[in-house]
Parts: sequence; structure tokens; C-alpha cells
Amino acid sequence: MNKQQILGEIKRIAAANGGTPPGEKLFHSETGLRKHEWRGKYWVRWGDALRDAGYEPNKWGEAFDEALLLEKYIGLTRELGCIPVEAELQIKSISDPNFPSIAPFRRMGNKAVILSKLRDYCVGKGGHEDILALCENTTSR
Repeated sequence: MNKQQILGEIKRIAAANGGTPPGEKLFHSETGLRKHEWRGKYWVRWGDALRDAGYEPNKWGEAFDEALLLEKYIGLTRELGCIPVEAELQIKSISDPNFPSIAPFRRMGNKAVILSKLRDYCVGKGGHEDILALCENTTSR
């Protein structure tokens, strides 16, 4: 894929994303193009490619809102039917470009801390009874 084709793919993905340009992970999952196929050949950084496509580079390193992390955790819990272990979070992150990496979950604390935050988050929210039940029945896997 040449430089103009890559820029076209960035614009296509951004248009499908409501004008938000893709990060590297989403770009790879959408196109199959790997970092070594553009870095050092056309651009040094992903932000440089975004600029060439007419976008501002994505902001890097912004902390995830804890509520968003807990909602992602709840979604994966429901998908698995159990409270996820770290490896399951990692696998989901690799397979789903819209799922955070393991790092923000680690910053929340160990599994016991995350479960405590999850319980506090779900208490009083309708529709989260299944998650509360899993929290209460979870033993270390």
C-alpha cells in the first residue's frame, strides 16, 4: 500500500468514526496494515500520518474515566459469564480495538480492589444484578 492509499484509508475510517481519526490499533484492525509497513517508510510517528491526512494527532496518555473502564469490564464479564482474569482482559484488548489495554485496569488496583469498585458502581443501578451476583460468588480463578 502506498502513502496515498494509506491516507485514503485513514480518511475512510475517520469518516466512519464520525470524523475521529483512527489510532494505530484500530487502523491495523481495519486494514491489516502493520506498523513496519508505514513507519520509517512514510512517517516517523502515527501522529505524522494523521497530520498528512488532515487530522490532529490523537491525544496520547489521557486517563480513562473509571466509569468507562468499569462499563468495559462489565461488558466483558457478561460476555464471558464470569469475572475476567488479567489474561482475558489482555486477549480482549488485542482482539477489540475499542477495548482498553490492560494498563488502565492495572492502575485501578488488584482484582480485589477492582471487584470492590465494581460492586460500588453496580449497587443501586438497575440491570446490574447479574454483575453483583458474580462479584459475590467470585473466588480467585
